[in-house]
Amino acid sequence: MILVLTYVVAALILGGYIAWFVYRYRRDQRAKAVESDRAERQFRSAMPSAEPRTTAPDERPPLPTMPSASRAVPTTPAVEPSAPSGVGARTVAAALSGISMPHDLVPLTTIAPRPGVVDQVAFVSRSSVSVIGPLFADELERLGFALTPLDEHTLAAKRGDDNLMVYIHAEPPPSAPEGSVVIEVCVPY
Repeated sequence: MILVLTYVVAALILGGYIAWFVYRYRRDQRAKAVESDRAERQFRSAMPSAEPRTTAPDERPPLPTMPSASRAVPTTPAVEPSAPSGVGARTVAAALSGISMPHDLVPLTTIAPRPGVVDQVAFVSRSSVSVIGPLFADELERLGFALTPLDEHTLAAKRGDDNLMVYIHAEPPPSAPEGSVVIEVCVPY
């Protein structure tokens, strides 16, 4: 009798814990969905479709877009060329010096090389595009870059002689983890 009572009490405690865990999980998922929707509305209202976000009187026209890097191409290690004076940063690391990575952005080392660029670095995040995109753009602006949206997922960033192309891949390339967002930053030729 005592053994049966012990099993019943243990089952009630275990069932209560599982119900509590499921409740917390669903509550967190609802909160994330609400936050994602709010951030997406804020992103859409802050990003005009064809006008630059920051203007400068001597700004040159936006850089051309590059073809998508989602094709499977064997990866090769990036070579860091030296920067001639007056040309601007020749590496992404030099251009983004002092950046504070928003949310959970981490480097992605398996991105396919993009033709027509001097240097390329990719970052991956589990956050949604509507959250991580505006945060990354804000960080670029904090570093002094003027941003020009070229399309829904492409930005041209300019600061003095530094020119960058930023590609936001909502659908991850084959080398990225499933369900992630990839932000690719390139220094064009």
